[in-house]
Amino acid sequence: MTDEEADALDKYYTKDPPRVDPRKNGGFAAKSFRMVALDNLSEDYLLIRAITGQILEHVNMLKTMIWKRFMKKSLLLRLALFAMCYLLPSESVLAAQPEDGPQQDPQTYTNSIGMEFVRIPAGSFTRTFITKNEANEEQTRHSRVIISKPFYIGIHQVTQAQWAMVMGQNPSYFKGPTHPVDSVSWDDAQEFITRLNTREESKRCRLPTEAEWELAARCGTDTLLFFMPNPSAWERAADDLAAYAWFRNNSDDKTHPVKHKKPNSYGVYDIYGNLWEWVQDGYEELPTAPEIKDYCALAEDSLRVLRGGCWMCTPEVIQAGNRRNASADKGDNHMGFRVAFSAE
Repeated sequence: MTDEEADALDKYYTKDPPRVDPRKNGGFAAKSFRMVALDNLSEDYLLIRAITGQILEHVNMLKTMIWKRFMKKSLLLRLALFAMCYLLPSESVLAAQPEDGPQQDPQTYTNSIGMEFVRIPAGSFTRTFITKNEANEEQTRHSRVIISKPFYIGIHQVTQAQWAMVMGQNPSYFKGPTHPVDSVSWDDAQEFITRLNTREESKRCRLPTEAEWELAARCGTDTLLFFMPNPSAWERAADDLAAYAWFRNNSDDKTHPVKHKKPNSYGVYDIYGNLWEWVQDGYEELPTAPEIKDYCALAEDSLRVLRGGCWMCTPEVIQAGNRRNASADKGDNHMGFRVAFSAE
């Protein structure tokens, strides 16, 4: 076999680029390694190369056929995927479908006017009483206060902006849309809640009971301040309290915007200070039984309970066990409230 025949056979089966004559390239040896090797190959070897080239060509044809069929199948798979993504319900929609059995309440809730609530789990705390016996000697008694069902409570006091959205006016002495609404009575708070429930097409919003408020304030502890043991001297507690509350030491004799202090571990802000908070209960002496469950005092007169202290209070007043009372129709610039509702 001549060089020309070998070149032609090699070019056909291996599809190499055309050979370059070194005499036409300034003496540069541009021949490929394959061509140099072919110069010394036998005709038998070249025959084997020819057969191998034909086999490879058929393999390439087979690969092309398989690839085309795969592409057609791939198109069908893509159409099926499209149908699954856009025609079938998404995972989030399926997750939202009700399942058999009781459902877990979400941990937070936001209503139509942006009021945020957090879920407080059922729980209990110990309330300590100091009483005097017939000999006028002090005695310490303890009651275990139990809240048997979870509930939701506003993460902060009702703001002036939220009040205005429902009531159409703002009675506050200290003005600011994100400040808590002040100068509202217990009766005013009830009117706000009635209108809010109408707006929400619900009857569930209400004031927290005194026991619910205290459970949220104590935050799983039995101490007067949820973030520290009971202080031996209240002056020492003031610095730590300032991280959570607006009170006499840091308020500049006014209210401040909500959520500017640290929350407790439930996510409740301003549970101490800023404004005294109305609760649902009528005012009476707290029961001293060893165990008290889901207690709410029914009002026999116009006195109602306030909790939490305010911007003018000293540190010893800003604590979970303290309480005040006022007439239900009294509103002042140190009085406000937050809203709650039952989880079940």
